[in-house]
Amino acid sequence: RYEGAWGRMPKLGPRGNALMGEDTVAAPAEAAFRAALVALMPALRGYGRALSGSVAAADELVQETLLRALSSERRMTEVGELRAWVFTILRHAWLSGLRAGRRLTPLEEGMEGVAGPADSLALDDLARAMRSLPAAQREAVVLMGAQGMSATEAAQICGVPEGTMRARLSRARSALRRALEPRLRTPPGI
Repeated sequence: RYEGAWGRMPKLGPRGNALMGEDTVAAPAEAAFRAALVALMPALRGYGRALSGSVAAADELVQETLLRALSSERRMTEVGELRAWVFTILRHAWLSGLRAGRRLTPLEEGMEGVAGPADSLALDDLARAMRSLPAAQREAVVLMGAQGMSATEAAQICGVPEGTMRARLSRARSALRRALEPRLRTPPGI
C-alpha cells in the first residue's frame, strides 16, 4: 500500500483487483483518479486505433496503458496533466510494441457497415490518405485534429517542440488535401 497523489491505494492482486481486507474500498482520491481514467478511455481508444490501425490492437494498447497508469499513479501529481500523461503512456506502449515487432493490421478493419456506399468510399479514400502519411504527421492529425488537443499538449505527448508539432500538422493537412482533392472535385454519386 502506498500514498499516491490521489490517495491511498489498496494492495492489488495479480489481475489488478483489490485484495480482500481492510483496503478493499477505494479512497475518494483514488476513485477520482480511476473515474478520470475511465473518462479518457474513448479518446485513448481512438488514439490507439489511429496509431495501430486495428480495433483489437487499440484495445490492447488501452489496456496496457491503464495498467501502467494505475501502477504508476503515485507519479501523477497534477490533475490537469493527467490527459497528456496517459496519452504519453499509450504512445510509449505503442512504440514498445513496434520495437518488439508486433504485427499491425489494416486501418480499415472494423470500418465496414459504418456508413452507406458513398460514405464508405469517402472513408476508404480518407483511410488510404491517412495511411500514406508518415507516422509523425498521422499522429499530429489524430492528436490535434481528432482529439482536439492543443499543439502544446500534443508536443508534450510526442516529446517534440511545439513548432515541430505545428509543422507536422501543416504538412499532413497539405498532403491530405492533395490526396483527397480529386475526390473533393467530383460531384457525389458520380
